[in-house]
Formats: sequence, structure tokens, C-alpha cells
Amino acid sequence: STLLKIGFGILGALAYDAMGDNALLTVVENAGSNAWGDFVKLADFLFSLFVIGFGVPLFHIFVRYNLRNGNLCSKWTANFWGVIFPWLISWALYTGDLYQDFLNYSSLGFNAFACFLLPMLVFAVAVRGEPHWRMPSGGEADGLGKAHAG
Repeated sequence: STLLKIGFGILGALAYDAMGDNALLTVVENAGSNAWGDFVKLADFLFSLFVIGFGVPLFHIFVRYNLRNGNLCSKWTANFWGVIFPWLISWALYTGDLYQDFLNYSSLGFNAFACFLLPMLVFAVAVRGEPHWRMPSGGEADGLGKAHAG
């Protein structure tokens, strides 16, 4: 599955010449007025309309509904956290590099937790209360993995 996704991405990347940092914007700007260019511009517009445009109101409805049905807050507070607050945050983070820095550092922190700390915690919970681990050969192992007759 991973190799298929990588191959699909490489094929898509090979379809265009070498581009700068903002590859999608470069493709749309340089699409031209031929049939392919019109298709790229139409696909860009439809993506914005259907995915982003319809996704934002649904997000507001889901958040507000979950806050109200979970009895976590009043109607006005649910409207604030579900509708007003996301718009305030997006407006504040729309320009500049603050949003990108937030994404970089929060993903770094989350990945550090998920990749390094969480496996150790899961292991510690899984073996909690077990004085010895059972070896496949029928013996027992102490905490250091040294087998002894049991």
C-alpha cells in the first residue's frame, strides 16, 4: 500500500516540470488557456467550493451539536466555541508564519509523544502486575530477559 502511494505521488510529480516551493499555485498560474489549463482551474475552484466551502459549516454544526448534546455548555457558549471562535482564530492566523510555526511545533510534540512515549506507556500498562514474563520454551524470564527454569 505504501509503495503504491509513493509510486502514485511520483507519477504525479513527474507530470510537471521542476517548480518552486509553491508547486500547486505555480501549476494553476501557468496552466494556460488550453483544455488542460481550463480543467486545472475548474478543479481548483471545485475543490475550494466543495471541500473547503462545505466542510467549514459542517464542522461548525458538528462541534456545536457535540457540545450541546454532551451537556458541556450552554447554547450560547456552544455557538461561541463552535462558530465564532474558529473564525477568530483563523482570522488571526491567516497571514504570516504564525500558523505554520504552530503546525510545525505541535506536530513535532505530538509525533514525539506518539512515536516514543506512547509505546513505552502501552508496554508498561500491558506488563503491569506480571511478576515474570513467560518464555516460549516453557521457562520464565526475569525483567531483564534472562531465562531460568521455572
